[in-house]
Amino acid sequence: MNMISPHQSTGQRENRREECFGSAELAFSRADGRGVLQAFNDVFLKAADLTPAEAMGMPYDSQCHDEMPKAIFQTMWKRLDKGLPAGVYLKNRAKGDVNCWVFAIIVPTPDAGFVSVHLRPSSEHYELIQDLYPLLRKGEQENGVSAEQSAAHLTQLLNEHGYSDYNQFEARALAAELSDRAEKLTRVVNPRLSLMLTLFNAARIVREERQSVMGVLDTLRLLPTNMRLISHRIEYGHGPLSTLSERYGAMADVLLMQLSNLIGSDSNSEAAETEALFACGIEVLLREAVEALADRNRGLESVDLVAEQTRLSALADVAAHTSREGMVLTGRSAARLARELEMLQRSTQALDSIRVMSRVEFGQMVTRSRDLAHVIQCVEESHKEIRAHLARLSEAVLQIEEVGGLLLRQAG
Repeated sequence: MNMISPHQSTGQRENRREECFGSAELAFSRADGRGVLQAFNDVFLKAADLTPAEAMGMPYDSQCHDEMPKAIFQTMWKRLDKGLPAGVYLKNRAKGDVNCWVFAIIVPTPDAGFVSVHLRPSSEHYELIQDLYPLLRKGEQENGVSAEQSAAHLTQLLNEHGYSDYNQFEARALAAELSDRAEKLTRVVNPRLSLMLTLFNAARIVREERQSVMGVLDTLRLLPTNMRLISHRIEYGHGPLSTLSERYGAMADVLLMQLSNLIGSDSNSEAAETEALFACGIEVLLREAVEALADRNRGLESVDLVAEQTRLSALADVAAHTSREGMVLTGRSAARLARELEMLQRSTQALDSIRVMSRVEFGQMVTRSRDLAHVIQCVEESHKEIRAHLARLSEAVLQIEEVGGLLLRQAG
């Protein structure tokens, strides 16, 4: 989207947005290891308002607006320096103080340079970043926050909005931008990207539901102690309900340990799912960029379009390979999740059996305690919550298995 001076009217603002480039277009450029432009397409020239002679040899980052926070470049280069692609929302500046927002995918090349493909952003991630960038920039300018500290602040802000880190944000943002763009252009969303997004969301549900079960169990751990203390007083010693409450507490601890181990071993799986989703989006974007170079750019004699297509195709192949590796890891993770879910369900059933026996013993008591009745009611409500979470967890695991298997068959 294109932003203009506040002195212009709303109608003028809309017109100037279109001057950047359209939703159906992709801006392409390639820079060498020094960050100097070596190739570009006509959309890039239009967005920057440059002639081919002006663009050739200019620094890639000369277009970046002064309002861009340092945190973004710190985060971007952290990935690029590792040889990993990066996705960032950029506010670029063209001639005449015309500002152009883009979502940029920057991919390292084997010769230590990088290619960049820009699309017009429109998703909710774009709306979020327009709120976050001014906060980061304010901290950098007014409080002397370093680029590294500002990048840490960015991570904190993204955490507050439900993203585990920036890597997850850029992956989800790219998938959302491609999906929104396809809808705007009345195109079908790339089927593999759609499946990858389904897989990623199902995996996220699995993590959320496991954390929810863990939260319920953590609260539930206090109830057997209360039950034992109250029943011990009523039973004048170590009676049946006291024994059941001890067994219940021990089983709840076992179940909590199983969940803790399961969650603790999941960080690598989450990272693989994130990189697989991001790589899939990159492949989709690069393949379209290859097609776009074949259809346009008449009169750009200074750019070898065939060579650029070859480079982009090779990078798309790398992204496809990365995406497939992530799918394989996710498939293995799904198989492990299915086994561990079965174990969790067995432990939950054992816990539920003790709960039922406790209810029976309470019903047979001559002396009823209102406090004990309340504790048992709390236990039963907690079990309802656990069953609901495990049902959603089971559904998500099944979806991961089905979609993951389909993706792997498609990938060959």
